[in-house]
Amino acid sequence: MSDEDARGDEDARSYIAHVLMEETADYLRRGRIFEADPLGEVEAGWVAAFKTWTATHHPQVRKMLDDLWAELRLRDAEPPFARVEAELDALRQRLAAIPAEGGPALLAARIEAYLAQRARPAN
Repeated sequence: MSDEDARGDEDARSYIAHVLMEETADYLRRGRIFEADPLGEVEAGWVAAFKTWTATHHPQVRKMLDDLWAELRLRDAEPPFARVEAELDALRQRLAAIPAEGGPALLAARIEAYLAQRARPAN
C-alpha cells in the first residue's frame, strides 16, 4: 500500500469515527432513550430497524437505527450483523451498482470537508 493510500485509509477511518461520535453525542443530548432496555432488546430493536431501513430508507427509521447503534456503542457492544446478513448482502449489491462518480465521489467530498474543518485553528 502506498503512503497516499494509507493516508486515504486513515482519513476515511477518522471521518467515520467523527460521524459515529457525532451520532452518539446527538443520542446522548436527546436523553439516551434505550439506556434502561436490556441488551437483548436493544439488539433486537437494531435488527428490526436495520431490516426496515434497508427496505424503506425512511429517515425516521434511520434515526432509530442510529440511536440503537449509539446505545450499543455506549455499552461496548457490536450490532448483531450476523442476524442481518441477507440485508447486508443486498445493500452491498446496491452500493456496488452506484456509478463510480456517484457514491465514492460524494464520500470523498465529505471526507475532504471534514479534514478542512479539522485543520481550522480552534478559537
